[in-house]
Amino acid sequence: PSCTDGKKNQDELGIDCGGDCSRVCPQEIKDLKVVWTRIFKVDDGRYDAATLIENPNRSHGVKELKYNTRVLDASNLLISIRADNIFLNPGETYLVYDNRLTVGNRVPARANFIIDEAPVWQKVERATPPLKMVVKTFTNTPTPQLVVAVTNPALQELSNITITALLSNKQQNALAVSSTLVETLPAESTQEIFFTW
Repeated sequence: PSCTDGKKNQDELGIDCGGDCSRVCPQEIKDLKVVWTRIFKVDDGRYDAATLIENPNRSHGVKELKYNTRVLDASNLLISIRADNIFLNPGETYLVYDNRLTVGNRVPARANFIIDEAPVWQKVERATPPLKMVVKTFTNTPTPQLVVAVTNPALQELSNITITALLSNKQQNALAVSSTLVETLPAESTQEIFFTW
């Protein structure tokens, strides 16, 4: 008996899924929740898009979630499309950021976040690195700037960390989004990250 023999055996909940198998059965999974998708004008003919999604599954994640972001005009005609993939940790709220979408002379009205194919869920044994973030300062003039302190309290260095910042008003309406890549964050260290708009 194995997790690839095409049979329901061992302690599996379905054929080659559940129990001790890394592949997860559909009945174990709660659907991803797309909270909202917004577009933000960057410059004439260029927009950014952001989507907030929630993974309600506390012990299951997705190694590669293929998606596309579609920008539409007021007549629901497609203006721009961006295909990419992300990973999802268990229990995570994730901000998907697509920057510099080209729309030409057309005016976007909205954006849609589309999952291209059914996610392949897996049990995740390793915990997400416990990064801590603290907003240090935000200034709005002459141009908006946000400074965030990111701390890695772990005993190992972390690398290739994407950090995305979302500005919202008191009513929680999204106003702007930006993202940056931190190539390395040494163990037990703090680094300041700057976002500008």
